[in-house]
Amino acid sequence: MIIEQRTFNLLPGKVPAYLSLYHDEGRSIQEKHLGESLGVFVTECGPLNQVTVLWRFDSFVHRDEVRSRMKGDPEWKAYLGKIHPLMVSMENRIWVPADVGKPVGSSVNVLSLSRKEQ
Repeated sequence: MIIEQRTFNLLPGKVPAYLSLYHDEGRSIQEKHLGESLGVFVTECGPLNQVTVLWRFDSFVHRDEVRSRMKGDPEWKAYLGKIHPLMVSMENRIWVPADVGKPVGSSVNVLSLSRKEQ
């Protein structure tokens, strides 16, 4: 398993426009190819005007296969043309599980906490 973290650094004030486009168009296109994301997050402190999306993949091969299919989707290409003007840059990280002796079971989802539970 790997986790991909994609952070979009947006122009000041463009987070609402980005999230609206993602909600209306981008999310369904991505989920068609990549499956459901682990979450979409915005910064509340620290560097502002950032949106981060986390994705889970079975392996690097799995990630490459599904992302390649998505890149060929005409709807995806059209969506990219709409979000690129809102962006300053993008950062991408791949996280791999750390060997800490006891693997985290699939029944534990640390990302499922809501504000009320924190």
